[in-house]
Parts: sequence; C-alpha cells; structure tokens
Amino acid sequence: MTGTDVALYRLTSTYATLSSRYGVTALTIASSRPSDGASIAIPSSYWKRIGNCKIDGFVPQLREGEWTWRDSIRYDTACDTIHGTSGSPIVDAATNQIVGINNTGNDDGERCTLNNPCEVAADGTTKAFQGQSYGEQTYWFTTCLTTSRTIDLNRSGCLLTRPWPGLRRRRTRCPRGRASPRGRVGRRSGGRGPRSRRPRAARRPWFG
Repeated sequence: MTGTDVALYRLTSTYATLSSRYGVTALTIASSRPSDGASIAIPSSYWKRIGNCKIDGFVPQLREGEWTWRDSIRYDTACDTIHGTSGSPIVDAATNQIVGINNTGNDDGERCTLNNPCEVAADGTTKAFQGQSYGEQTYWFTTCLTTSRTIDLNRSGCLLTRPWPGLRRRRTRCPRGRASPRGRVGRRSGGRGPRSRRPRAARRPWFG
C-alpha cells in the first residue's frame, strides 16, 4: 500500500448484465482530482447507510503505522465513516462520479499508529486529529490508462505506484473453514472492515 490504498478489479460480467441482474447502474471513475469543498456521498453496503459531507482539503502525506499515502482526501466532520465503511466509494454529489475510496480515520487521537493516521507536513512534523477521517484518490487509475483501456504502470504521467523490481506477491494458505491470518476480512489489518469493530459497549463514538 505504498502511496495509496485502493484496488482495481476486472469483472467477467458486462455493465448490462450487472444492471439486469442487480438493478444497479455502474458509476464512472472521475478522470480528474476532486475539488476542495465539493459535496460528497459515501455509501456503505455493510451498514446500509450513506454519509453526506464535504471535502475539507487534501493531505500531501498521510501516515498510519507502516503505511504512507499521498494526496489523501480529508473530510469535514459531517462524514460519519465508522468502522465497516472502508472501501466505500466517495461519490461527487454534483457529477455522481467516483472521486475516491474511503479508507481510514483517527480513533483515539494517537499519532501515526494503527487506526490513528497522522498528517505529515513538508518539514516532517506531524499532526493528528481524533475523529478525522480520510479517503484516497481514484483519478490516478485514469492517468495509467492506454488507448485500449488497460492499465500501464509505465505510461508517462501514471500516478500509481509501480512494484519494486523482483518483488513477488506472498500468499498465505489457511486451513479450510478457518479465518485468514489475524482475522483479516478482505482488507489490510487495521482497516475499517467488519473485523475491526469494537464490542458494542466498548466502542468509542465518532465525532462526539
């Protein structure tokens, strides 16, 4: 997750098939960076809710534990992106296009630790704000598209991070019927996925 925290999947179904089978229309990924102050919606299929708020600037460098992301999207405090909303699209309310992916927020006010991202200034100083949430840019994908609509990480102007030379993907096999390592559910450890929910009585409310 160097530079960003997003994933792109290629489906075997067509848009027409998806529309017919599920009654939904696929959204388009915006080809440009969103605007500061833009109204956005963050729909969560897990919680079956939509958060409505605005973009409150951008963070040149956002750090959480061992990960560092660039040009992260900061939300205003109306974005109630609790645990379980990671991976939700950030949709521009004016264009109905996807401008980002919701990915993290500061739970406890700690600085640069797991579930407590911090903003890193150009001089290296850090700031953390309890309850502050963030997302990652998706227009980066469009900067790497070829004329045949495929991703080329070597394309001039491509903003996506290229793998290190010789880096091989490490796979972990789990016994049938058992959870994946550390109880991960489809995302990185420490993400805002269902596995990271605190017990109901012990969870800290966001923004208040």
